[in-house]
Amino acid sequence: PALYFAHVALLFFFFGGMLLALLSPESATSDKSLGLPSALTSSLSENTLRIMKKERCGWALLTTEYDQSGEEGVAKMFGDLGLVTGDQAKLLDALQKHEVAADLRPQSKVKKLKHSHAGSLDSCTPLEGSIGNAGLFEEIRKVVRPLFGPNRTLVLLAGQGTTGSRTISTDTATLGIKTVHLSKVALSKPEDGDCNFDLQYWVKQEYANYITKLRIEDPKTSSKTTRLELYEEMARLYVSALNVAVDECGARALGDAFWVSIFAELYYAACPHVQVVLTTRDPGLWAESRIKKHGKSKTGFICPRNSTDVLDRFSQAQCGADGKSFLPALDNGDLSVTELGWVLTGHDRFVRDVTRARPGSLLEFTIFGTDYTNNGPRRALLQSFLSNVDQLGKKNARRGDMAVE
Repeated sequence: PALYFAHVALLFFFFGGMLLALLSPESATSDKSLGLPSALTSSLSENTLRIMKKERCGWALLTTEYDQSGEEGVAKMFGDLGLVTGDQAKLLDALQKHEVAADLRPQSKVKKLKHSHAGSLDSCTPLEGSIGNAGLFEEIRKVVRPLFGPNRTLVLLAGQGTTGSRTISTDTATLGIKTVHLSKVALSKPEDGDCNFDLQYWVKQEYANYITKLRIEDPKTSSKTTRLELYEEMARLYVSALNVAVDECGARALGDAFWVSIFAELYYAACPHVQVVLTTRDPGLWAESRIKKHGKSKTGFICPRNSTDVLDRFSQAQCGADGKSFLPALDNGDLSVTELGWVLTGHDRFVRDVTRARPGSLLEFTIFGTDYTNNGPRRALLQSFLSNVDQLGKKNARRGDMAVE
């Protein structure tokens, strides 16, 4: 009997403890993936936490948005999410006090460069986590290093598609810098026919095939290749396409989604002989346009939602290195406007982090809704920034007067 009662008592305490944990306010509403301060978590409504979890609106994102956009920016975010006024006030109050330990701040996730001497080779040490595939990086270095140096600069057009990437590609080409936009030489001439054909093969055909396979729930249903093996195969594809672009086509500037997805690899391979142009756009407006025009695209790629260790969810090399990359990749239309806008915000922040060690290597501006919609002010700005690029000056005045996406 004593042993029996002992067992009953143990069971009582075990299940009683579980029940109390389930009924406690914090555990009932808490989600560690959000990283919210515990006092704040327990004070928010279930509906607010459910929305935040669905939209991946964790504390790291909130503090970043607060630091960059202030109270107005986060207030707009809360309104877009449809949070009740009371919960909005609680979240804003917590952000004002910044009730979070230093190791939870988003900046701690992106480690500082070991060296930060602007203009020297030391400033080209990759950020921790920025190079997802070391093998791919080394192969890209082999292609880039012989072609770019003190007298030849690589220009990376790091803005995502639908931020004016086609316009900027036309601008750099007009300024005399041979530019590849996605899978074609901007302002192509008859002699570019063969290299355009090869680019179309690698980017429009082969790359699109890989993207399709990466989106399948189980790649083995259509082939014997696992998703992680697909990422490795794609690394070889990037090297082949890069060879065509910079060697066969002679491009000195690369832009749009395909090239932006290996931004860090290209940047560090050419560093310090590299300049970056980042076109930005209001994340919400960008996401609406992206989903409307490219919601179901052949080449759209975003890392799975649980890829929390990835610094840039547009980076395929980082996604392939992430332990959760066995999940299907996503297309633009698979995300809500809010979440897709945050993915863009994360990408823009990543570009700033990568270039921060070399002041003057980044030009960032917004085209739509500004004076830079017009060719004159925009091209003057680009010409000033790229004045040290050796190909600059061979002007070619073609195309219209207004920017396009």
